[in-house]
Amino acid sequence: MHLEPKLRLEIISEVLGRKIKTFDKTRGTQADVLSVDEFHRSNILGNEDSSPRKSFLDPEDFFDPKYDCDFTDRSESAACERGNEPYARPYGWYRMALKVKGKYPDGNRWLGSNGWRSDSDPEEWPVSYHGTGLDGAKGIITSNYKAGPRALYGRGIYSTPDINVAEGRYAKTFQSKTTGKHYMMILQNRINPEKREICTRKDYWLIPVPEGSSANKERRIVESSLRPYGILIKEIKNEEEEEEEEEEEERRRQQEEEEEEEEERRRQQQQEEEEEEERRRQQEEEERRRRRQQQQQQQQQEEEQRRQEEEEEEEEERRRQEEEEEEEEEERRRQQQQQQQEEEEEEERRRQQQQEEEAYAMAEESCIIM
Repeated sequence: MHLEPKLRLEIISEVLGRKIKTFDKTRGTQADVLSVDEFHRSNILGNEDSSPRKSFLDPEDFFDPKYDCDFTDRSESAACERGNEPYARPYGWYRMALKVKGKYPDGNRWLGSNGWRSDSDPEEWPVSYHGTGLDGAKGIITSNYKAGPRALYGRGIYSTPDINVAEGRYAKTFQSKTTGKHYMMILQNRINPEKREICTRKDYWLIPVPEGSSANKERRIVESSLRPYGILIKEIKNEEEEEEEEEEEERRRQQEEEEEEEEERRRQQQQEEEEEEERRRQQEEEERRRRRQQQQQQQQQEEEQRRQEEEEEEEEERRRQEEEEEEEEEERRRQQQQQQQEEEEEEERRRQQQQEEEAYAMAEESCIIM
């Protein structure tokens, strides 16, 4: 939900029951501008508030958009606390934040810390909800308010910690001239736990305002007991609008389902492509491994063949050397035999020569004798 500036002014006007305009700094003074505190007192006390009825508002000083919170589309989360009391966030509503930080003399501890949290902070005030004056003049101080069967309580400011009770009891409705839509609104507050009384029905809290209290006393009670920090807005839809919204929601749901299905198809396709890519990668890797193995085997075979050839060459070389050695040995034997033969022949010649010499000597000796 988006709140236009004109719609914000309409909401404040509906709360106070009078038209509120944007403050023009060039044509007025700050004394003409409605503050958040004056807005609160005027809503609570109505005509009993002694403050001047101001009709101008400075959006920069009155609203605090950075603390706006759209609860319309949020789902309920875990339980949490504010001011040590259970706090159910106003799901289904839009909170228009009021600029209250630094506006009170006791600081900001009553608001607690910023952020989406579950636990309560020390000195933090609990959250409650209340409505607006019925006609913007009477205020919301109620005498002898009956909150249920046989439950009659005293005079004071009634609020509730239950947003559902607040919607059924306090919500004010109006039709916007800006948007033409119908809205309901509730004020979201922090309530001083020391000034609060819990009624018999624990979903109603009371800030007592004694009968006959002066305007100043009532003003002091209001300032010290109840502090608004947001206005909750909810759009009211008729049956036709609800049907259109349901149809639109159904179309969005179907579109989301179709987008999810398309996304799932893309995801599956991407997954299949990735798986196919992985298979190709594995195949390529397997092919590379196969080629590497073939290369290794071929290299091993070539290496083995090379070793065999080297061994054969070495073996051939050994045989050649052996043959040469055998030939040399054979040549040595042949030479030895030849030498031996020559020696024998020489010996035979010497023997023959000796025989011849002996024969010659014998022949000479025979001649002498004769």
